[in-house]
Amino acid sequence: MEKVSVIVPAYNAESTIVKCIDSILSQTYSLLEVIVINDGSTDGTAILLHSLEKKDGRLKVYMTKNRGVSCARNAGLKRATGTFILFVDADDYLVPTMVQEMMFYQEQYKNIWCGFQIEYHKETDKAQGIESVVWDKSQPISIIKGNKIIDLIVGQYLNSPWNKLYSKEVIEDNQLEFNVNYNYAEDLLFNIEYLRHTKDEICFINKCLYNYVHQNNASLSTLRGSGQFMVYVQCYTQMKELCRRYRIKKDFTALYVMFLKYFLGELDACNDKQCQQYMGNPVWLRLLDNLWKRRRKLKFRWKLEVWLLRHRLYFCDKYIRIIWRRVL
Repeated sequence: MEKVSVIVPAYNAESTIVKCIDSILSQTYSLLEVIVINDGSTDGTAILLHSLEKKDGRLKVYMTKNRGVSCARNAGLKRATGTFILFVDADDYLVPTMVQEMMFYQEQYKNIWCGFQIEYHKETDKAQGIESVVWDKSQPISIIKGNKIIDLIVGQYLNSPWNKLYSKEVIEDNQLEFNVNYNYAEDLLFNIEYLRHTKDEICFINKCLYNYVHQNNASLSTLRGSGQFMVYVQCYTQMKELCRRYRIKKDFTALYVMFLKYFLGELDACNDKQCQQYMGNPVWLRLLDNLWKRRRKLKFRWKLEVWLLRHRLYFCDKYIRIIWRRVL
């Protein structure tokens, strides 16, 4: 029986941390260590954590200055002694059998993911209720490899770290960590790098074992628009390398459109000087050229946008998108 280290970054989570930790400590798989990095909380989070720590020796609480979620996760990785790693956000909670069901497949697969539920708050979200996210409802598990990896990426299953079981050995051997210089999409970058060092297949458990509680007011994450254009440059570059590593030959149009959306989201939040600077980025220009070569496969909207962007008419494109949203 292998030990699993569960890493929980926590910042001002007094309203959710007890439910989160209880859901971890009550797992049917008992060989756990729960590492909570209290990231400079200013509310009652620390008091609650120390109270929980006294009740169960598997829980270890560490206090740090507020440095962000990536620093907190990296601090947890340095302290983890388990063979496998799980990340859990302090707002969320687990189904009691999550760890046991994921560990069932660990001898056969390096990448084990599970489905999850998204809970929307009626008070703060436009969307309401619960959304279930799995790969294939008709199968207990799906083995995803080869060209299907692209569908996984475009479907944004790769973005989050909290529904995935990681090998501590892979992380240590390849010196993987969360990039502390980025405060958006650092999870995606970590997952891309992790996949590059593992087998080219993913075991996806088609059950919602993780409950993600959607928060409009970001607790440990920072909203888009903080000059994070370059993180997507790195993600795009690493993604192309990942596709070469897995020998994926599927049409990349949907992947290119996904990254175009990411880049535009960052550009929209930049000032004029930054926009002009990023317009000349070679990775950005290659992305636009790749999309233009596939323009016959694009809807008219994207075809028009790519033409404008290739001619550095970003601001025209921005106003057109604003009008487009209002019309639709």
